[in-house]
Amino acid sequence: MVPDPTPPGALAGFRVLDLTGRMGGYCGLLLANLGAEVILIESPEGDSMRRDGPFKDDEPDPEKSLSFAAYHTNKNGIVLDLETGDGQETLQMLARGADVLLEDRPVRFLDRQHVGFSALRELNPKLVVTSITGFGQSGPYRDFKAPSIVAFAMGGLMSVCGHPGRAPLMGPCDVAYHLASVHAAFGTLVALFNRRESGRGEHVEVSLQEVLVADPFLRLITRYSVTGEITARTGHSQSTTVAETYQCKDGYARIFVNQTDHWRRFLEWLGRPPELLDPKYEAVQNRFPLRQTIDRLVEARTLNYETQKFFEEFQGLRLAAAPINPPSAFLADTQTRERKYLTSVEHPRLGSHQFPGDPYKFSESPWNIRRSAPLFREHQDRVPGDWSRPSAWLESENGRAASTSSRGLFEAVRVISFPTGVVGPALAGLLAEHGAEVIAIEAGRAPRSPQRGQKFQIASDLESNRDRKRIAVDMKHPEGVRLVKQLIAKSDVVVENFSARVMASWGLDYSRMREVRPDIIMASLQAFGQTGPRRDYVSFGPILMSYSGMAYLWRDPEIDRPGAACQTAFPDYVAPSYGALAILAALHYRARTGKGQYIDISQAESAASMLGAAYLEYFVN
Repeated sequence: MVPDPTPPGALAGFRVLDLTGRMGGYCGLLLANLGAEVILIESPEGDSMRRDGPFKDDEPDPEKSLSFAAYHTNKNGIVLDLETGDGQETLQMLARGADVLLEDRPVRFLDRQHVGFSALRELNPKLVVTSITGFGQSGPYRDFKAPSIVAFAMGGLMSVCGHPGRAPLMGPCDVAYHLASVHAAFGTLVALFNRRESGRGEHVEVSLQEVLVADPFLRLITRYSVTGEITARTGHSQSTTVAETYQCKDGYARIFVNQTDHWRRFLEWLGRPPELLDPKYEAVQNRFPLRQTIDRLVEARTLNYETQKFFEEFQGLRLAAAPINPPSAFLADTQTRERKYLTSVEHPRLGSHQFPGDPYKFSESPWNIRRSAPLFREHQDRVPGDWSRPSAWLESENGRAASTSSRGLFEAVRVISFPTGVVGPALAGLLAEHGAEVIAIEAGRAPRSPQRGQKFQIASDLESNRDRKRIAVDMKHPEGVRLVKQLIAKSDVVVENFSARVMASWGLDYSRMREVRPDIIMASLQAFGQTGPRRDYVSFGPILMSYSGMAYLWRDPEIDRPGAACQTAFPDYVAPSYGALAILAALHYRARTGKGQYIDISQAESAASMLGAAYLEYFVN
C-alpha cells in the first residue's frame, strides 16, 4: 500500500454538522481544510447558493454554481427536512456523535424545530453550537436581516469608505461573511479547547456587526472617544501620510510612506526635490498639506513605468509599493505560485479546476482539500451510518472527569508576543481576550511619553495592548536573549510579525526555539510570508489590499482611479484573525499528539482569502 503523502490535519477526527449558507459557509470550509469531517445539511430545495451565479459556462445549473463550490468544497452533503419529525430525529442522531453544529439560520429557527442548543445539549452535553447572525442572538436587532451591505453599514466601516460627496462603499464580494466565519471558527476552537477541562459544550454567538466594529473600525471608535472626531470619507486610504494610487503605463500602483527612514529614501528616489527637503516634513503630520505637490511629483515618474517594474524598483529601495492587481494578477504572481496558495480540485460537473487555499502553512499538520463540493444528496446513504458512534474527539474525552471550575483550559495557555504595527497587538489581543496569558516583549523600544497632540496615539496604544503584560527587552544584548529564552521555556506559543529575518538574527528562529522547548508553537505573520521571492518586501495594510486584488474590487464604479475606497488598513485586522484560528488548531494538534509546530502566515494571502467566489469564476470560466 502506498502511504498517504499528506499528514493528517490538525482537526482530524473532529466532526461538524454544517447548517450554513452564504453567511457562515466559509467557517465550515476552514474547519474542513484543517482536517475536520464536515457534513453540509441542505433543505429539500437545496442550498440557495445552488441557484446563485456565477455558473460554469454561464449555464444556470444547481450542480454548476461557483458560489456553492466556493463555500462548500471539502464537505460531505446530505438533505434533511427539519420541518418534519424524521428530519429532526436524524439531526438529533447525528448530533449525538458530533463535536460542533454550525448554523446561520434566523434567530430561534432551530429552537422551533426542537434542534436548538438547549435541546441538543440534552442529547450531547459536549456539543458546541456556533451561530452566525447579523446582530447576535439577543438585543432589539436580533431579528433584523443583515446581508453584507447592512453589516458593513451598521458596523460603521462603510461610513469612512469611499470618496467625498459620493455614496459610501461596502467591501467587495462577501468580505463581511468571510471575516465573521474566521472569527466563528476561532471561537469554536476556543470552546472545544475549554471543553477538555469543563466537559461541557457551549453556545458560541458571532455577530457580523460586532466583528466589523471590533476589527477594522475599532481605532476610529478610539479616536472619537478621545478627540470627539468623527472620521469622514476622504478618498484616501490613509489621511495623514503618503498613501496614494498613481498611474503607470499599464495600470495603477499604490505606495505607502510613513516612517522617517522611508521618507528619506523616498526623497532620494524622487531626486531630492527642494520643496520637500525641509526636515519638518519627516514628521508625518506635517506632510498632509503637501499631498498635491507629492502626487504631482510622484506621478510624473510613475507614468514612465510599467506597474511590475515600478513594484520591483520601489521595493528594491525597501519602500512599500504594490500594483493595484486584479485578482487574476495576484493568482498569477510568482509569489502566489511559489507558496502554493492554490490547489487542484476535481469536480464531476465543474471539471478539474484550481481552488484557493488557506493563508497559513503548518509544518506538522498542513491544510488539505480532500474532495470537491458535494452533488445534491451525494452522501445521503453513507453519512448517517458512519456517524452512529461518537467522534474520535468525544471518545477521547469520555471518562474524563469534568471540572467544576469556571476557569477555562485556555486560561492556562501562555503566549509570548513580539508585536509591531497593528497586526501583532491585534493577534495578541484576540488570544488574551479569551483568557490566554499574553506577555508582550517590546524589543528595546522606549515607552511612549505623553506629548501635546499625542492623545489619540496614546489611547490607541492602550486600547491595542489591554489584557496583557508588557516588558521591554534589549534584544541586541545576550542577556536579553537569554531572559527571553527562559520565558519561552515556560510558554506554549510564540507569535511575531517582524520582517522575515529578525527573529533568526536574535537566534530565535523556530529550529532554535525547539531546543528550548520541543513542543513550542511558533506563528510568524509576515506581509508576504516567510518563503518566496517577495518574502523580504516591505508592506502595510493598504499595500496588501492593492497586491491581493482587494483594492481593485473595493472601488467606486464612477471613479476611474482605483484603490482609495477603504480608509482603514483592512488586512491588518484580517491576518490576526487567521493567525488566532491557526494557533488554536495547532494547540489542539499538540494536545492530541504532543507535537508543537511552526505556522507561516502570509498577510497578503489573508487579504486574498476574503474574496471567495471571485477566484472561482476566473479559474473555471
